Amino acid sequence: MNDRVKHELLLAAEAPTMSSVELVDVINEDREPGSAELRHDNFMAKIEKHPGIQSPKFLGDYKDSRGRTYPCYYLPKRECELMVMSESLVVQTKVYDRLAALESGALPAPAPRHVGVDPALSAARRARAIKENTKTAELLCARFPGLGLPAQQTIFAKLVNQGAGEEVMPLPTIEKMISATEVGKLYGITKNAVGKIANAHGLKIAQYGEFMMDKSQTSDKQMPSFRYNPAGVAKIGELLGTQQHAPPQQHTLILQ
Repeated sequence: MNDRVKHELLLAAEAPTMSSVELVDVINEDREPGSAELRHDNFMAKIEKHPGIQSPKFLGDYKDSRGRTYPCYYLPKRECELMVMSESLVVQTKVYDRLAALESGALPAPAPRHVGVDPALSAARRARAIKENTKTAELLCARFPGLGLPAQQTIFAKLVNQGAGEEVMPLPTIEKMISATEVGKLYGITKNAVGKIANAHGLKIAQYGEFMMDKSQTSDKQMPSFRYNPAGVAKIGELLGTQQHAPPQQHTLILQ
């Protein structure tokens, strides 16, 4: 275990937390009579899939009423609030009040717990998260077969790193690619005009750029769109009879 991980675990141990078991109890207390209760294992899976939570950092264990040890998560304030954001205001208030009381010392600190003390269990959950996110990356790439190799590598890197809770797969370094909007600004035309030129002359190929995932302008979804490399930008200018602009420098591609 490196010093950075040790430091993060120490901070996690010092900060007020609520266990995933406690959170499930609070959520179920507010359920309508007759409705299905939230299961702890399902709630843990939800934590592991949350894009804003690095779940391996908060993995621990607890003992049930019969003394048996089971895995759980001990979440700080931010992560607790993320997990109950979709719950009722009553649940959100209970969670907020409990964490505030722990911070102020109005409530006694919870019993000592073990965070990350079972390397085998932690490694198994980390491996499972990586495996599930890898499957998601494969599905995304299969859904959009026109994506270039660097774009596919970026999808895999982002999801695998999310599952691992740290960067284990570096993002690819590729040529600077720019959108049709940016190409249009260079030549004083609209992005639609750029698209028409590219379609008419068959420019949407690997020689002139790649399809990448971009945020849709009308929703939060990621949609494939063609990005132009320096050769593609120059080709558009050539077809327009415009002098070629200087090609951009290289950079590391980061998808939002």
